[in-house]
Amino acid sequence: MSVASTTVNSLVNVGASVATNALGKTRAIFNNGRFVNPWFHMTNGEIFKSVLKWKFTLNPTKIEPLTEHEKQHVHPVLEVDLDRLRQPVDNSKLRCTWIGHSTFLMQFAGVNFLTDPVFADRCSPFSFAGPKRYRDIPVPLAKLPKVDFIVISHNHYDHLDISVVKEIGNSVRWFVPVGLKQWFKDAAGVDNVSELSWWEEDSFSERIQLVATPCHHNTGRGLHDRFKTLWCSWCIIDRTTGKKIYFGGDTAYCDVFKEIGHHIDGIDFSLLPIGAYAPRDPLKEMHVDPAEAVMIHQDIRSKRSIGCHWGTFILSDEPLLEPPRKLKEAAELNGLGADEFTAMKIGETRDFAL
Repeated sequence: MSVASTTVNSLVNVGASVATNALGKTRAIFNNGRFVNPWFHMTNGEIFKSVLKWKFTLNPTKIEPLTEHEKQHVHPVLEVDLDRLRQPVDNSKLRCTWIGHSTFLMQFAGVNFLTDPVFADRCSPFSFAGPKRYRDIPVPLAKLPKVDFIVISHNHYDHLDISVVKEIGNSVRWFVPVGLKQWFKDAAGVDNVSELSWWEEDSFSERIQLVATPCHHNTGRGLHDRFKTLWCSWCIIDRTTGKKIYFGGDTAYCDVFKEIGHHIDGIDFSLLPIGAYAPRDPLKEMHVDPAEAVMIHQDIRSKRSIGCHWGTFILSDEPLLEPPRKLKEAAELNGLGADEFTAMKIGETRDFAL
């Protein structure tokens, strides 16, 4: 979600048909210069009224700041163990480090990759306004071990950081949804970019395969580019072992996750959004809440999931520490194992058996 994404969508297709290919996979629709989201339940006018009610009529609850105890012991920013990150990861394991929000360093199958890297102080087109980072970055970008590739889910400011693109440049390969390749070239002179639509595949190497998978969201970095680029989730596959990692990006809930679970034969590890969901109108059209995140976990048949998209920027009205608490409640209610779907601390590194 970005500053722009809380404004009214310029293209809403309520009840639009979901287009599929011969294999029953949802394909992206591009119509009159913009991509279509077939899963919206609200019209443009309904979203507009809901946003106005949220912003003005309801006088949204002010977010209570964290106490010093909460900052130190409940939601701390841990010092990243850089020596550990430089050590190789066994083929039977995945190493995961949460940088904050939707940014993770993933070490898996001999490669290091980043998800939606945002290191800016604000997720905004402006340096002086817009959502400001509430919890600090645990490690500077330059101190991370060498990154091999990066996946981008969409172009909202809390998922695509121009300063990171300029700093890393062509030294890595960028995997992006359709429509973003030209932006990388124009904005930063970066052309080491692979651009994919839903269910298209590409390879980073003989061992690593990537699949762009659908999700329920929107795009835009300003008032005039709404839906001009696509949004997606990602599946990263180790061809040697068959192990699969899923990155949900940013999404509302819809039945397309059952489709992903059907066509991708078992996902070993997932990063799924759990925050920025209140109030449900209009945010149910943009973001899942923790209970819906558990539904995605089950739909895609993920063996293990970690929650993201929370606790870093204040983008909505729920209390800062509510998402992991509600995630725990939803996981228990749905009979998930104690560690099957959990949250991490910013700066924390964990090794997971695959």
